[in-house]
Amino acid sequence: MKNNKGFMLAEVVVTSTVILTSLISLYITFNKLYKNYEIRSRYYDIDGYYATKEIIELLINNNINNYLPLTTENYKELSIDNQDLKNEINSIISAYQIQQIYVTKYTSTSLDNLKNSSINNTFKDYLDYLKKYYNYNDNKYSYLFIIEYKNENDYYYANIGLG
Repeated sequence: MKNNKGFMLAEVVVTSTVILTSLISLYITFNKLYKNYEIRSRYYDIDGYYATKEIIELLINNNINNYLPLTTENYKELSIDNQDLKNEINSIISAYQIQQIYVTKYTSTSLDNLKNSSINNTFKDYLDYLKKYYNYNDNKYSYLFIIEYKNENDYYYANIGLG
């Protein structure tokens, strides 16, 4: 009778190594997917996108140039003088619980200047993300509309480029 105990041990070690390697690679892949999903859900929420789009459309219908940063400014917090327009935008702001609305020039310097103003850390993280996300050399846009809004206790963000 032959002794196969050594062969069986080698077989168990090889099989365990293959299974563990597969499980570890699955874990790493799903972990990356989950992180990307978290970023996408916080930074590209569809509600924020529609709120930003509605505000831009209202501003376009009411001479948007009055609300864009001047040539000497890098960014501007949106403030409305026209009372009718203010009422319409305030209804959007209250419906989506918008905290801030900024209009920045489409440059990384503008985002840096906005980041250095007094804003919360999650918004600063979002601006860092935007700085890496866009290619500012392509001149695809002239301005970025950026909003921060609150849903329950979490902050969400959206932006739309305006050419």
